[in-house]
Amino acid sequence: MAENKKLITADNSFLTYMGRIDFSDKTRPEFYYAGSNVKMTFTGTSVSAVIKNHKYFNIQELGFVIDGKEGKVTFDKNDEDITLDIACDLEKGTHTVTLFKRQDASHYFEFVGFEIDPDGEVLENSPLPARKIECYGDSVSAGAVCEAVDFVASCDPEDHQGVYDNAWHSYAMITARNLGAQIHNIAQGGIAIFDNTGYYHAPNYIGMESVYDKLCYFPERKGRNALGF
Repeated sequence: MAENKKLITADNSFLTYMGRIDFSDKTRPEFYYAGSNVKMTFTGTSVSAVIKNHKYFNIQELGFVIDGKEGKVTFDKNDEDITLDIACDLEKGTHTVTLFKRQDASHYFEFVGFEIDPDGEVLENSPLPARKIECYGDSVSAGAVCEAVDFVASCDPEDHQGVYDNAWHSYAMITARNLGAQIHNIAQGGIAIFDNTGYYHAPNYIGMESVYDKLCYFPERKGRNALGF
């Protein structure tokens, strides 16, 4: 964590979460599903996110939206607390930032909190929409390779390492925003309805029948709330 910054911890009551997130430890909620996000309204000129990432494969990236502008941050440190810079030259005033999981099962992360200016303040967010949507799906729902716009009507780019994945622009997330709804996006590339079918988690294929009611849906995460494989 950076010096001379104020940490807004993950359990701050003014933060707003959306998605199926594991709050077993409210000071370090765990994000598994693509599109899961946390939102903060704050004052100041800078904002960072503090996380602990756990990588399984692919290049690791998280997405963010700050004052309506989308971006991403790429990182390669894992299994330790790291600080991800989101913005450092904002105009003085009130800002809104949303941190979201771009990718699906290539990783999960613990969210520790946001860091803001020492004299900054966290403010109460607008209430979440009353309408709620839950989506169960595969790669198109998770936003896999949706940013590979130069490969439309052709094969996916070879060995792309997940850099074209962006759940924010999946049809599921777009639909929720257009309808003014909360969304839990229970989606994973290659998954089918039944176990031992589809493409997810070869050679022991895992289907939605084992995933639909789980907080953590991949067996690499040993321990609490994980699949019992």
